[in-house]
Amino acid sequence: MIQCKLISVLVILSFCLPARGKPVVTDIAPSDSTRWSRWLSGGGFVDVGNVNSMRLNVRSNLACRLINPWSSLQINGSASYGESREERYLERISVEPMLEYYLTRRDFTRFGVYWKRDYFAGISHADAVLLGLGRKLVETDALEFTGELGAMYEQRVSTADSVRNTSKAFSGADVAWRPSERLDFVATWGSTHDLRDLGNWDFEGIVSTENVLVEHLSLLIGYEVHYYNRPPAKLDKNVDMSISVELKVSM
Repeated sequence: MIQCKLISVLVILSFCLPARGKPVVTDIAPSDSTRWSRWLSGGGFVDVGNVNSMRLNVRSNLACRLINPWSSLQINGSASYGESREERYLERISVEPMLEYYLTRRDFTRFGVYWKRDYFAGISHADAVLLGLGRKLVETDALEFTGELGAMYEQRVSTADSVRNTSKAFSGADVAWRPSERLDFVATWGSTHDLRDLGNWDFEGIVSTENVLVEHLSLLIGYEVHYYNRPPAKLDKNVDMSISVELKVSM
């Protein structure tokens, strides 16, 4: 059943998101000419924490230059299916369009929305709108360091049908290092704070590598940790961790 669901999602993502996957740092720089890019990845995740599970995952991303060379649009999509000791079937699906506009060569503003469903965390569905301001603090051929601050408004419905509306502030940073043409290291971390209750916050950190195997095919290995100062409903632990291995096809 999981395999059939994954095939369906692959087909949907291929048509609905007609071009590239989820790089932490923006794929298209302001100096590039107008173009489209896309990638699709698939692999396995092992989760430890509130839900000890194994899941299959598919990710896709579309990136395109808009009217002028200082604006771009990205659409990230992902779908995971797996099982835990408690439940035989769980799913996690998200779609996130993001519009980015460069005010200067290094400064940018970002506007986006997202929708997600996460049965692993007890979320029936959630949608949000967000606005951020960022700056590329370091930008060389081998190293890029970006920081961002912003705010968001989220409406979340749990699997128990409880509704929560939250205004949050967020901050984050990305570091991308390319020691060679075939190898990339990316680290990203960020935190969100409930503006109505500043004692309610969470932190997320992701470290990943991408190794080019052959042209258009790469191996992705990642480690993710998520810390909740106050665990959301259905979760009773403060820390979740995931390890992932995926194959990425660039188009």
